[in-house]
Amino acid sequence: MKTLIGVLVPLLAMAIPALAADTERFNFGGDQYVAGQDASLNSRTEHDAFAAGLNVVIAAPTSGDVHAGGLNVTISAPVGGDVYAAANTVSISGAVGEDLTAFGGTINLSGTEPIGGNLRSAAGSLTIDRPVNGSALLSGANIAINAPIAGDLHLSGGSVTFGPDAKVGGFVEFRGTEPIDVPASVAPADRVTFTKVGTTDIAGDAKAIFDTATESSSFGWIAGLLGALAVIIYGTILLAVFPRRTEIGYLTAMAKPWKSLLFGLLAAAVYVGLIPVLLATLIGIPLVPFAIILLALAALTGFVAGTYFVADRVLGALNYDADSLWKRIGALVIGLIAVWILGIIPFLGWLVQFGLGLFGLGALSFSAIGRRIDTEFHHKLADQTATIG
Repeated sequence: MKTLIGVLVPLLAMAIPALAADTERFNFGGDQYVAGQDASLNSRTEHDAFAAGLNVVIAAPTSGDVHAGGLNVTISAPVGGDVYAAANTVSISGAVGEDLTAFGGTINLSGTEPIGGNLRSAAGSLTIDRPVNGSALLSGANIAINAPIAGDLHLSGGSVTFGPDAKVGGFVEFRGTEPIDVPASVAPADRVTFTKVGTTDIAGDAKAIFDTATESSSFGWIAGLLGALAVIIYGTILLAVFPRRTEIGYLTAMAKPWKSLLFGLLAAAVYVGLIPVLLATLIGIPLVPFAIILLALAALTGFVAGTYFVADRVLGALNYDADSLWKRIGALVIGLIAVWILGIIPFLGWLVQFGLGLFGLGALSFSAIGRRIDTEFHHKLADQTATIG
């Protein structure tokens, strides 16, 4: 365990500065893409905006949707479509034309303009100071509501407080360990229901769910071990069969981290968007199962690649030279164990795993199809890896 912690700490300490080296921007078809340590959009986006980084700021209007993720996300400009935000701290004061989906440690929804559609949010601390024209699905340890909600309100978590401006037009349903006091000014008693649940049933209590699952049956451990073994075998096959492609992906990830993340977002959007496109056409419906399999393989490949790239970088700094297949497999196993430990941590765990998946998938995608975007860079990669089998 001490060895794992010794690897895990530098893994986090070194990977973050490595990924924060520069800022990458890409405009295409009215969409804007930005990623970096300070990822900001200061000019109008005619269609959709995609932003990822340590500090993400949307300071100019967006006509379509906003997709933002990072350590801190701030959206102060109006958004015509939906907003999807995930970060440790999320602050949204700009107008939101349609639905808002936000996950984070601390979420503050301020401003006077209403959220045009539904609100879906999970956080450690959630504060709502602006009206919601639709319904709200909320989960958190501390939830403060001080604005009207036109539709239904579904709550799960711990402490909930209602301010003087809070009012719910529909039904209020609360799921928790103890009932909460809902003032009549918020909703009459005949529109309020309470469902008592255990702590493991509350959304976001990942650690309690993990503890209960592992204590209840040995089957969970067996399934988990078999799943981990399958991931290791899959990663071993990739490292053995595609050594040159792996090395090119690694060099791409280290040299162009934010561009890799952007390409990961693009690739994920393509894979996910392929399914509804096939469903919309009669001739494409039989291909949906293959599209789902393709999506699963892409997610697994990206996760394995991202984990290996970061682990190889950190272990290399610790004088671990992955100059043979077995050493590369060892780096992959150490990385997977470290990520598994992180996965136990609520919110942070899945965010790291999701980010690694996008990072790895994007590096592989950019190294394969990004030659027209950065030809000189890819020529250098080809020279560096010419001797790899």
